[in-house]
Amino acid sequence: MADAAGAFVTRAFERLAKESQGKKYTALQNALKEYLGHPTAASSVTSPKRRTSSQVAAATMAEAGGTLEVSEADLILLPLRLAIETKQPKLVETALDCLHKLISFGHLEGEAGTEGGKNGAMLTEVLNKVCSCIDNSATDSTVLQVIKVLLTAVASSKFQVHGECLLSSIRTCYSIVLNRYLQATEHYRRHEAENSSPTSSQASVSVEELQHLAGDADIKGLEAALDKAILSEGGAVSNEGIDLNSLNVGQREALMVFRTLCKMSMKDGADDMVTRTKILSLELIQQGLLESVSPSFTVNFAFIDSIKAYLSYALLRACVSSNTTIFQNSCGIFMVLLLRFRESLKAEVGVFFSLIVLRPLDSVDTPLQQRLSVLKMLEKVCTDSQMLADTFVNYDCDLEATNLFERMVSSLSKMAQGTVSADPALAQNTALKGSSLQSLVNWTKSHDDAKKRYLSDHQSGKEGLHASTQAADIKKAKAQKSTMEAAIAEFNRNAAKGIEYLVTNKLVQRDPGAIAQFLKTMSGLDKTMIGDYLGQHEEFQVSVMHAYVDSTQLQNMKFDQAIREFLRSFRLPGEAQKIDRIMEKFAERYCRCNPGLFKSADTAYVLAYAVIMLNTDAHNPMVWPKMSKDDFVRLNTESDAEEHPPVDLLQELYDSIVKEEIKMKDADPTKKDNAEEKGRLVSVLNLGVSKKKTAAEAKRESEEIIRRTQALFKRADTKKGTFHKATHGELARPMLEAVGWPLLAAFSVTMEDNENKPRVQPCMEGFRSGIHLTKLLGMDTLRYAFLTSLIRFTFLHAPKDMRMKNVEALKTLLGIAETEPNCLQDTWNAVLECVSRLEHITSSPSILPTLMHGANQISKDALAQALIDLTGKPTEQVFVNSVKLPSDVVVEFFTALCGVSVEEMKQVPPRVYSLQKLVEISYYNMARIRMVWAKIWSVLSQHFVAAGSHHDEKIAMYAIDSLRQLGMKYFERKELANFSFQNDILKPFVVLMRTNKSTVVRGLIVDCIVQIIKSKVGSIKSGWKSVFMVFTTAAYDDTEAIADLAFENVEQVVLENFDQVAGDCFMDCVNCLMAFANNKTSSRISLKAIALLRICEDRLAEGRLPGINSKAVETVGKGADVDVSEYYWFPMLAGLSDLTSDPRIEVRNCALEVLFDLLKERGHQFSTSFWDSVFHRVLFPIFDYVRHAGKDGDRQASAEQWLRETCIHSLQLLCDLFSSFYKV
Repeated sequence: MADAAGAFVTRAFERLAKESQGKKYTALQNALKEYLGHPTAASSVTSPKRRTSSQVAAATMAEAGGTLEVSEADLILLPLRLAIETKQPKLVETALDCLHKLISFGHLEGEAGTEGGKNGAMLTEVLNKVCSCIDNSATDSTVLQVIKVLLTAVASSKFQVHGECLLSSIRTCYSIVLNRYLQATEHYRRHEAENSSPTSSQASVSVEELQHLAGDADIKGLEAALDKAILSEGGAVSNEGIDLNSLNVGQREALMVFRTLCKMSMKDGADDMVTRTKILSLELIQQGLLESVSPSFTVNFAFIDSIKAYLSYALLRACVSSNTTIFQNSCGIFMVLLLRFRESLKAEVGVFFSLIVLRPLDSVDTPLQQRLSVLKMLEKVCTDSQMLADTFVNYDCDLEATNLFERMVSSLSKMAQGTVSADPALAQNTALKGSSLQSLVNWTKSHDDAKKRYLSDHQSGKEGLHASTQAADIKKAKAQKSTMEAAIAEFNRNAAKGIEYLVTNKLVQRDPGAIAQFLKTMSGLDKTMIGDYLGQHEEFQVSVMHAYVDSTQLQNMKFDQAIREFLRSFRLPGEAQKIDRIMEKFAERYCRCNPGLFKSADTAYVLAYAVIMLNTDAHNPMVWPKMSKDDFVRLNTESDAEEHPPVDLLQELYDSIVKEEIKMKDADPTKKDNAEEKGRLVSVLNLGVSKKKTAAEAKRESEEIIRRTQALFKRADTKKGTFHKATHGELARPMLEAVGWPLLAAFSVTMEDNENKPRVQPCMEGFRSGIHLTKLLGMDTLRYAFLTSLIRFTFLHAPKDMRMKNVEALKTLLGIAETEPNCLQDTWNAVLECVSRLEHITSSPSILPTLMHGANQISKDALAQALIDLTGKPTEQVFVNSVKLPSDVVVEFFTALCGVSVEEMKQVPPRVYSLQKLVEISYYNMARIRMVWAKIWSVLSQHFVAAGSHHDEKIAMYAIDSLRQLGMKYFERKELANFSFQNDILKPFVVLMRTNKSTVVRGLIVDCIVQIIKSKVGSIKSGWKSVFMVFTTAAYDDTEAIADLAFENVEQVVLENFDQVAGDCFMDCVNCLMAFANNKTSSRISLKAIALLRICEDRLAEGRLPGINSKAVETVGKGADVDVSEYYWFPMLAGLSDLTSDPRIEVRNCALEVLFDLLKERGHQFSTSFWDSVFHRVLFPIFDYVRHAGKDGDRQASAEQWLRETCIHSLQLLCDLFSSFYKV
């Protein structure tokens, strides 16, 4: 085991001994023999002790992880160092391989690169030798061995590499990577040169130059430049970061490596080597450091403070580079900062967001590849909803920060629509549009998913009071910022109204000092409007102007410096009177701050006015000829010699003004002012500029951006804000409120302008997520806008113009209706109209050929087949899933479908597709609670009445038959006492029977009622009321067949099913029989009806009417002495009394017989008061013919007939009635 463990050293040394034959490598041979122990003439004096050391070393290496002692390690490392120094590839590679195994197996222990560390000097020398192997003569195999040794050493827990050794290892790896890159580039160039011009040649980069680029001297120079770049305003190095002595070794080395890489990435020069150095450094910063660190490092604020200056400056230099690869790396680094370091680098992230993201998106001067790099980064960033929520909270809700999130989405929306540039080639670039669209879709989907997770956590109780409080505070902050932005916009339109808006909304107190401070400090205000407001003559505006001027510090300033400082923040108005008021106050303020310079304020006032005129004269190209110095001096010395300023001062002022124009802070005459962006970082970065720039102008702009951004970093260091982590799902609503409409515009315009599926599909995902998200957040207006836009893109209203993208829109709409029907709500009418149109198109042979006008037949057939496929399961699921709708939504669904059905029936020819679906979904939803079903039926019944009254008998008959089917289905549900649901189901039959003029339809109605009775007689319950009403209407029908059929079923009900009739419907039954008794078309029916009345009388007398109660008596009136049974008796008696005047004698006689028989048989049950009513309201009216005989000529003949045939009979029966109750 021991021999096997240490055999790799022995084998390596034997190979070295074999390859090092000859006098040239005597030292190496002796060192090898010292370890191998082979005695020779030259080594005969070798002591046994040395041979014992080699044996001890071998024994140590026999143990797994055994560590060599100093003497043992030196014995082994000496031959390896000597072999490396030979520079012979075979010897070097063998030595490096052995060294790699020694480190990998843990046999070498120590701290290379540290003073006083264990084996420090020895291991440092070894590593330096390894690094020295890299030169122009190094082979690929040698380079590979060097990399293996360095990587193993740096990663080893025993062989620790620190300080200069660590930097040397990094530089060596740099050299390897860059040298391989340059060799490949050189090979390519040589190949091109040989093909193009044999005489041309390219000089290769030497190793010495390569080492110089990565050497200490260059790094120190960069460090000095960086220290100068981050100097504070006072000229001293800013005191940021932490004391290096407080860091452990690992932290110090991490800081050292990080700073070194940052410096390497900031090298000056544009040749290939420098560019490659920058690229490699940036890649290592991103992948090797920022991405790989542990989460605890990302919030180590003290440590990050010590590196952020280097990181910021390196990133700043990279993001303004014209090199595409360098800019891509800057995007990658910034994305890592966004995702992992935003909490500890809040100010820096805010600056770079505008610089790296917003500026390329808004500026058409940015190269195409750089814009694509930004968009690719945003595609990934937009999938992190938490990161964007943090951005919204910390910047969009911060009164002093730029709306980063809102501006980003707005810019992406414009780019997706192709409205960023006026250049058609750029605006129509599909890559830009596609990537920006995908970013918007990714955010919408991630935001939707985040809201779902929040709702899930909220339901499970994971969200606490703190989160709710934070959400309320953030909403309040965002509302305040929105109000402030509205106030600024109003101020920029009309200064006086803007100030009033601020005061009204309590953003500023109605105090001159407070308003003056607002005008001076608030960013975004139009400088011209500030000057115009300060120059107003009203008392309050004048007091504001005085407060504004008095707040300006002018002590110890030269006169021209004071004017420049004073006019930095606003533009002087154009009217002379306004300028006069402002400059007069300025002169007074300057004299107060600098007493003794002028004899009076009048002198300062006149001079200030003269300086303003000189500034205009000197720098306005329209003014010619220019004022000379002598002219300026003469004009200002014409007054009293004691009053005018000194000539030297005038000459100095003239030179200063002519040399440098007085202008506002950040003013640029070549750019048009944008009121919304002035004073903000956006202005610093020149966002939205459309002018094409030359290379020199672009370079100057980059340098200016670097300068101004450094100033922003300095201000950020003095004012560090607290980072707020968004943890509450309720923030989803204010975020969507800020960007919802730009999102909709991007999706809609893209759908409008594109037909290819790769562009249409993301739009559909965006629509789907947007609709779902707006539903979750309760944003009905935006949800309605999303839905109506999606519905419009189905193009079912214009089949000739349909394309495959419209089919995708229809698929999306049907998918939403299937999976998330709750989202549709008030748009169900439009959705169901789409379904109806789809069915109409696919079922009409005359429409299908007209699809996709202007396209080839293959495309038309594909479109037609796609539509046909959608009419199957996708469409059916819309109706099947109605059972999943909430109670309030399902009523809207039925209402919408009824509305669509009405429109279908108006078409020529009329259609019944939606009517069929109404029946189907009624079956599906029949199991809903009665309260919900009652609301549904109130909608359905009205529609079925309208459909049953349609002028087309086929439509009417279909509607009535459908109504019958629904009624029979519903009657499967049992009804409890005192409910009337069954009666409500049958009421439409009553209305249709009374209003429909078609004999066929009325006959069908009676048939339907008959079928219902036969199949559901036991379940009709309260529905008997409507049944008898239908039969009553049929009794008066002019068609004898209808009356006969109705009476047959009434007769069957009375004779066979009378026990099923509810007591509350008894009166309806009596009225129905009375109607048939009065039927003039058939005496047979009348006589049978009277006979059935007698049967009803018997049932009533015997008390065989179920459910009779005192409720019906309430209609008689309170306090009336009427028995319940008497209440039911009276209608029958009154009806028979009326029949005694029937023109048919057989009917009259039958009615008389039945009437008096009832009175004789049942009279003993009547009360005295009821008998009184019987005489006055039943018996006496029989003889009305006698009382009115001779008064009416027309009735005289019939009265005589009645007297002869009926009157005597009636009197006889009346006398018989008396004799039955009174003994004569």
